[in-house]
Amino acid sequence: MEEDKEKSSRNPFIAILIFIVLFVMPAGALYFLNAGKNFREEYMEELGNLGRMAPFQYDNQDNLPISQEVMKGRVSVVNFLTGNPADDKAKSERIAKVHQSFDDTEDVLFLSFIPVDSSASLRDEASRLVITDNKQWYLVGTPKGDWERLAKENFKMTDPANEVALVDTTLTIRNIYKINEDESMGKLVVHVSMVIPKQKKRTGF
Repeated sequence: MEEDKEKSSRNPFIAILIFIVLFVMPAGALYFLNAGKNFREEYMEELGNLGRMAPFQYDNQDNLPISQEVMKGRVSVVNFLTGNPADDKAKSERIAKVHQSFDDTEDVLFLSFIPVDSSASLRDEASRLVITDNKQWYLVGTPKGDWERLAKENFKMTDPANEVALVDTTLTIRNIYKINEDESMGKLVVHVSMVIPKQKKRTGF
């Protein structure tokens, strides 16, 4: 008799547990899956097609030629520095935060263009700006006369000193971000993670 009572008292608990396992948990999982799906769709809709890049070639801090060819098959984060020491340092610190998020991902490349005259001064600038990852983050020198044209024509910027461009693996410019706005830079990080074709850990660096 006591055993029957114990079984009887147990039955509601078991029924509730079964209900939670079979209905509540799947519903919760479905909710979070849908929320994740909606989140991804919402952010993907913000990525446009601003056109493909035009060819270019300049040298980086290691005196190596950098062109659109090195960007093919990789996601590129591009910004333009003015040559003003204080401003460039502040902008590089903001780019560095994005770089930290993808430091071990070989499919992501960072390019910072700056108006300088020689690779020697580029090495000095890279050191001053604490751009130490010369395998993933290129400080690219441009003649002063090319700086604005490159930013506006190649990367579709309207305010080069204060913007960042996201270029996908096909050399298509997907969006422009405000470098001084935290929300905009946060979206950049999300968008980069969404357009990386396959995340691969960097090796040998």
